[in-house]
Amino acid sequence: MLVALFLPPLILSFFNHFAVKIISAIYQAFIVVGFLIIIPVGFFIPNFSVIIIGILGTIVSICSIIVTILVGLERKNLAT
Repeated sequence: MLVALFLPPLILSFFNHFAVKIISAIYQAFIVVGFLIIIPVGFFIPNFSVIIIGILGTIVSICSIIVTILVGLERKNLAT
């Protein structure tokens, strides 16, 4: 299941077109929402480790979205 969820962003990462990067970022935003849902679950089930996993997953996923969008922009600025 995990491989099936992360395979589309991996395949989309091979294309260096801005529209494909936006599609990949939108797909990754669904993953951010999933981690954000995990945080309240950790409060309902008093488990500190679930809350930490939710917070760390959200931070890493948001950083992944930023990197996905900004990597191609840096090359264009260097070429001009």
